[in-house]
Amino acid sequence: MNKGVSIIICCYNSADRLPTVLDYLNKLEVKDFEYEVIVVDNLSTDATQELATSFFFNSNLKGRVVHEPIPGLSNARKKGVFSADFPVILFCDDDNFLNSDYLIQGMNYFLRNEKLGCLGGYGIAKVAMNLPYWFDQFSSSYAVGSLGKSTGIQNKGVIHYGAGLFFKTDALKSFYLKSIDSSITDRKANLLSSGGDSELCLAVQLEGFEIAYDSKLNFYHEIKDERITEAYYLKLREGILSNYPILTAYDFLLSKSEGDYRLYLAKQVPVLLSGVVKTYITLLRQRDFISRVYCYNFIFRFKYLIRNYSSAINLYHQLKRTYS
Repeated sequence: MNKGVSIIICCYNSADRLPTVLDYLNKLEVKDFEYEVIVVDNLSTDATQELATSFFFNSNLKGRVVHEPIPGLSNARKKGVFSADFPVILFCDDDNFLNSDYLIQGMNYFLRNEKLGCLGGYGIAKVAMNLPYWFDQFSSSYAVGSLGKSTGIQNKGVIHYGAGLFFKTDALKSFYLKSIDSSITDRKANLLSSGGDSELCLAVQLEGFEIAYDSKLNFYHEIKDERITEAYYLKLREGILSNYPILTAYDFLLSKSEGDYRLYLAKQVPVLLSGVVKTYITLLRQRDFISRVYCYNFIFRFKYLIRNYSSAINLYHQLKRTYS
């Protein structure tokens, strides 16, 4: 592969957002490397394909449209990875506006560290409304903020949100070729389930690569007003937790924990039930939205622990056979 970056934009009905994103990508700075843009059309019913094709034809931006017929963000990401021509991949959402130096900053990391498999940046909210008091507390759910991380190589088990996220192409291909069936559901059309980005962060670490974060890797995340409501956020939060505890199988192996994984999951039951009781008592006292979210966090985790128990066990055994 030549030195460069393949920017992957996974799209479902992105016609109203895509031109602005592509315009930002067309203004990215480069230094001694190339980049391409791959628009993955995941069963769009609008003019996503036509707009992207027209933009590439009428601009200097090197890009193409590929199609993924199986619905779901995870499937679209995989299609993009195997369509990539360059050794570094950047996932850019259709509402992300990258700073002009984003590629240069990211490529410098990968050129300095051959063991780097994943690099995350810092999202900044781009909104029209005044943000509610609770937004900063839960901003990472919107791919905004640092997730409490400091710049540099991170500890094993750390994850990033998928927006503006770099990966080493070969690391992802190596994981995909192992055909691990995690049962992780990611966004499909308007469904808010998620977890595919976290899985890829954990997977490249199991592949033996490091994960890093840089607060100077900045991008803007455009968030529509209707997504910054209490009702929407609770649906979003449940979607984020809908794959619990499946991803803990990766954490268990990465931490080289001793003991039985089934016992580990069983021990979560009293922890979660105790959490429900304690946060509910707090909610009765304070009656604010932040307390409500904390209470629902435990409720959602308990709900999906029961629902996804078998899937988590199955994934753990697959990973143990593959990576141990």
